Amino acid sequence: MPTQIHRLDRAVVSSRNGRLPAGARTLRGLQSGYAVEVVGIVRSSRRFVYGSYYPLSMQEGIKSASTSPTIVCDGGSRFFGAEIDVSTGRLVHIAFNGRP
Repeated sequence: MPTQIHRLDRAVVSSRNGRLPAGARTLRGLQSGYAVEVVGIVRSSRRFVYGSYYPLSMQEGIKSASTSPTIVCDGGSRFFGAEIDVSTGRLVHIAFNGRP
């Protein structure tokens, strides 16, 4: 799964660079400034990886993801989710929790 997470991060940065929050516009910025919770999905026999990203600076106020997923309502544009197709590594979906 670490390889898939890296592929997800690369796809997010390369596909949506202009729309991402300033701290997430480079691979290094995304990986050092954001936490991500990842889940694998199988849909119609195809595999996908979905990542829910949020700023590390907000991590203290968010409960531990080790027991359940983080749920944020109206967190703003620095919170976003992205999904890649595992077979192609291409970004198939991205959604922000506010205007990017």
